[in-house]
Amino acid sequence: MDAAYYARQATESRVCGELARQIANRIAELGLMQAQAARRMGASPSHVSKIVNGRFWGYSADRMIAFLTALGVDVQIVIRPPKPASRRRRGVLSFREMASR
Repeated sequence: MDAAYYARQATESRVCGELARQIANRIAELGLMQAQAARRMGASPSHVSKIVNGRFWGYSADRMIAFLTALGVDVQIVIRPPKPASRRRRGVLSFREMASR
């Protein structure tokens, strides 16, 4: 396997890790038990337990986003063109949590 494959895997892991953190935060914010969260998310309590405890391998970013929206979180993905003076070959991945209203 080449370096590009490992870079993609690292990016996917970073994205899913942040999504898992947001899921755990939202469950805590709502004061839900894992079984209650599982019902809202359409998942099993064992899946919720894994995600909340940082064992999110095997879950795609799409599925994690679906879990967040099921918990009432708005997810926004922004794609921007590079700045004109940028000489980077790769774009930058960043996360920004918006303040609650």
